[in-house]
Amino acid sequence: MDFDLKDFQKDVIEKSYNTPVLVDFWASWCQPCVTLVPILEKLAKEGKGKWNFVKVNVDDHAQLAADQKVRGIPAVKLYVDGEVINEFTGAFPEHEVRVWLQQNLPSGLDKEVSIAEQKLAHGDEISAIEVLEKVLNEDKNHIKANFLLGRLLVFEDATRATSLLTKAEKSSQFLNEILDIKVLISGLEKLKELNEVEDSQGSLEEALKDGLSYLAEKNFDKALEELISVVMKDKSYQNELPQKLCVSIFHYLGEDHSTTKKYRKRFDMVLY
Repeated sequence: MDFDLKDFQKDVIEKSYNTPVLVDFWASWCQPCVTLVPILEKLAKEGKGKWNFVKVNVDDHAQLAADQKVRGIPAVKLYVDGEVINEFTGAFPEHEVRVWLQQNLPSGLDKEVSIAEQKLAHGDEISAIEVLEKVLNEDKNHIKANFLLGRLLVFEDATRATSLLTKAEKSSQFLNEILDIKVLISGLEKLKELNEVEDSQGSLEEALKDGLSYLAEKNFDKALEELISVVMKDKSYQNELPQKLCVSIFHYLGEDHSTTKKYRKRFDMVLY
């Protein structure tokens, strides 16, 4: 079988929309590359078309390697739907490459998760949750399904959301997003603590409590109003919890969300 690159757009980008494509950026003078190539070729043959393998000689395709952000070789990148979904650098032994492929090659369940994402994009959270629950019934350790469902359940069932996100943390893929969500969960836990205290400790505590109450209701605009008012008066209040919550809300909603656009500049002005 000939695995050498002919046309990157056709052999990698276009084909990856139907079948995952593993690309090895290598060079004949690189001994780790020479060691890794036969391992990848063997595994590609064993895969029997479930995924494609392409070798790119960086001496012959220097600009392509630069465009694909190759910093060292061998550089192995897995392309799905035209994008790199994961990669590694260096020559791994065969058993480690097998494990890596098992963990990263898309499965039928990945297609179901993509369907859930499409439903979320159209605002159908109930249907998305149903799909994700089915995926996790088949594979309780599916990283993306755990992340997406955990994200969806933050305000409805924080305990389960935490459990799901902990499983998703096994991969670094969603680590930053998970850290933000865990800040939101810590805010909801703080609200429970404040609700158990009969006497208020002052206006800042009242504002924080109000902000957290709005957060629990997913009323992000009013939550930010209250939290920013606390930051304005005391940036370090409650170990900087109010300002951490503001940042996490912005990240949770996304930079293009109308609420983020409305309050981000005001928050930055107060903070800096």
